Amino acid sequence: MKSKHLLPCLLLLFFNFRSHSQSIVSLQDDHKLQSIGKSTYFFKDGQHLGIEQILKATTQSKFQAYDQESPNFASIAEAVWFRFELAQKTDGDFYLQVGSAFIDSIALYAVSEGKVTEVKFSGDNYAFKQRTVHVTTFLFPLEIPIGSKQTYFLRTKTVQPFFFPLRVGTLKAFMEDTHKLDFIQGIYFGFMMLILLYNLFLFFSTREQIYLIYVTYVFSITWFMSTVFQYIFEFAWPSVPAINQYAVASSAFTILTATVFTRTFLQTKHLMPRLHWISTVFIGVGLLDLLLVFSPYKIQALILAQMGILLMAIYFLIISILAVRRGNQSAKFYLFAWGFLIFGFIAAILESANVLPVMYYINSMQIGSAIEVMLLSFALADRINMYKRQREEAQAEALKAAQERAELIQRQNILLEEKVVERTLKLSETLQLVEQEREKSDHLLLNILPAATALELKETGKATPKSYDNVSVLFADFQGFSTIAENLDAEELVGDLDEIFKRFDEIIRRHGLEKIKTIGDAYMAAGGLSEQGSDAHPKAAVQAALEIQEFLEKHRTKNGKNWVARCGIHTGPVTAGVVGQDKFAYDIWGSTVNLAARMENASEPGKVNISEATYQKVNSFFECTFRGKVKAKNIGEVNMYFVGV
Repeated sequence: MKSKHLLPCLLLLFFNFRSHSQSIVSLQDDHKLQSIGKSTYFFKDGQHLGIEQILKATTQSKFQAYDQESPNFASIAEAVWFRFELAQKTDGDFYLQVGSAFIDSIALYAVSEGKVTEVKFSGDNYAFKQRTVHVTTFLFPLEIPIGSKQTYFLRTKTVQPFFFPLRVGTLKAFMEDTHKLDFIQGIYFGFMMLILLYNLFLFFSTREQIYLIYVTYVFSITWFMSTVFQYIFEFAWPSVPAINQYAVASSAFTILTATVFTRTFLQTKHLMPRLHWISTVFIGVGLLDLLLVFSPYKIQALILAQMGILLMAIYFLIISILAVRRGNQSAKFYLFAWGFLIFGFIAAILESANVLPVMYYINSMQIGSAIEVMLLSFALADRINMYKRQREEAQAEALKAAQERAELIQRQNILLEEKVVERTLKLSETLQLVEQEREKSDHLLLNILPAATALELKETGKATPKSYDNVSVLFADFQGFSTIAENLDAEELVGDLDEIFKRFDEIIRRHGLEKIKTIGDAYMAAGGLSEQGSDAHPKAAVQAALEIQEFLEKHRTKNGKNWVARCGIHTGPVTAGVVGQDKFAYDIWGSTVNLAARMENASEPGKVNISEATYQKVNSFFECTFRGKVKAKNIGEVNMYFVGV
């Protein structure tokens, strides 16, 4: 024998040895279902191999013995092949069952002497009516002559949790078994529909949104379970199997509805604001899972749904414990309810991960969810009792308030006579208050107008405009006020201006000047309006301006805010008077005012700039520096000086 044929021959001998060592399942008891998982060999196919390639000796050598009654491969992307042998010992219509509702594609090949003699196809990717037996699992008739044996290759592939019972038995045995399954599932789904309709009735009775949210949550669980057992496929879209590949959407919807219900029921936004944001993460997980379901990444969507449900369950358990500790009485029901559901979720995930054995007639999530919705219904019903107690308490409080009002009226009748006696005394007190208010109004008027103008306005109801030959006008304006205003909020800006202008008022008042007005960030004052013939006001105006700059420098050092002002002063004739009827204002006009404003505009931050006219009156009191000329409208160029430089 040539060496190049040695390896294939050895592999063929190895395959024949393994085939002979593999146990043969006998079909002889027509009343009993047999699990054949431990009598199979399996091979994970990540290359989409066909049956011809599977039958090659090199591939057969890769098959491994399976050691569990029910195959369980968690969530995988590969197809899984099974090889097993069946021997017909007695007469009967025996079937092979792939006992899951979630296998996308199934192919069963009968092989004799290395050749395929029969092939059958089924799975979620086929219409429900194409199944040999119309049940929610997959049954394949086994046509083996009595006294013969047959080798089978079973190819399975799915994007759903990959675990299922693999059993053989007669159609009679399977129908009896399915009858038990449908009976148990009927109890479960009937109970869930009862809870759903009961809470829907409560919603229409109370109009409380929490009940509608709970109805959507119960519906999501029921929908999810109906996809697990494929009842929804059988009765809703039996001719559109393509919808089955989006079954994980029910898990995503459950995550969303459970999160919204828990947030509302436990009032996490108010009781646990620091943990409330985490629930938003789970809403994001649910939405992301929905996107993945409708993308090529369906296995990733399944894994994300499983992990999301597990982490969500832990999070809800923690916040329910905190809600109980913070006084939410209904949270006790939630804590117990969610505890049962958590055990169900964890058990189901461990089943799909091949850690725990799989239950056939009902899964652990159904048990946990049934207990959970029952306890949560008790919790929601307790809210009705709570509303009843609150209504009774409100009625009691209303009755108490009515009694208190009656007693109050009686006391008021007694007090009314006493108040009549007191009225005369209070009348005299009121007159005193009127006098005090008059004094306050006089004081306020003096704060607005010069004394002579205020007196004239009180006596005659009007103020006669006056001309003054010699008045010193002072302007102060902040450098970069727009930038300061942009960096401060409105409250802080107005607060700073109020503090600064109050200090300006104090300085102006102390030096015998009159505050005229403020315009935005500009401040205007004048001296000489009440002391005609005196030359003291130019000096007072300059001293006031220097004190303003000194105050602002200390204010910047203390508060770190860049409030810097320019000051300008000019001395000359003005006209003064009161304008307006509502919110009247005392003001001055003339070229002197305009030139004083020009002095302020031509000044520099932190400096006091004066005109030639003012300089002539104060140069003997202050050190001044000539700084050039400034052009003044209708006057021409005017000399200006910095004071103190």
